[in-house]
Amino acid sequence: MGTVYHWERGEGRPLVLIHGFCETGEIWRHFADTLSERFKVIVPDLPGFGKSLLPANSFTIDDIGATMLEWINQWQAERPVVIGHSLGGYVAMSMASQPISQFGGVGLFHSTAYPDSTEKKENRNKVIRFVERHGVELFLDSFVPGLFYKNGDPHIPQVRQIAAQTSPVTLVAYSRFMRDRPSYEEFLKGFSKPILFIAGEQDTLVPVAHTVAQTKLARFPVFNSLSDVAHMGMLEKEPATIEIVQKFMNFADHFAADERSFR
Repeated sequence: MGTVYHWERGEGRPLVLIHGFCETGEIWRHFADTLSERFKVIVPDLPGFGKSLLPANSFTIDDIGATMLEWINQWQAERPVVIGHSLGGYVAMSMASQPISQFGGVGLFHSTAYPDSTEKKENRNKVIRFVERHGVELFLDSFVPGLFYKNGDPHIPQVRQIAAQTSPVTLVAYSRFMRDRPSYEEFLKGFSKPILFIAGEQDTLVPVAHTVAQTKLARFPVFNSLSDVAHMGMLEKEPATIEIVQKFMNFADHFAADERSFR
């Protein structure tokens, strides 16, 4: 499915940050720079976004998950932690569900294991029809501000600039991808490593109540909720979310050490 573009910073335990819908790895730039003081941070562009090519044929979430897993396995990284924002969380779960994955932990950053509801599927269809008729720019006028809790958040222009790089073909293909993705609730139940859940208390796309319910499915959940945050916690509350990720990385390390001591 083509080469996955990425950039990396720092040394140490590998941490992979996967961006969300209508984003690229640039969304993590400052976030990753800070975390790279303690970890090796690897930041890809998903196929079709940024500098990674869109697959020539139609694809599913597991196709993208397999591509990303093959890409990360090239690095022979030991027990990487993979954290995905929104769409990136779906990809992270697909990657970790595949038999050859050897992750030290997974993070769902404003993401969900639930499939789309009937209402949300229809909303995806509306997005597809709108973009096919009117293009990406008009869609972004309402989409990007709606990701934030505060009107006029200073990060909105940056996010819109990144989102404007998304081609109509990519936007439509991933809208279908998200609409048709399966439930990953069984993944939550079966994954034997820690799972980080980060929820925005004002997030209308992934309600915090849904995230709380999913923590009860996971074997080793680590839950954090953010007040006055919608769907962009890495920007809306950057210092707090960096600290959350740092603590999760440390927890994953201790968890792995405890596992080894009982073998």
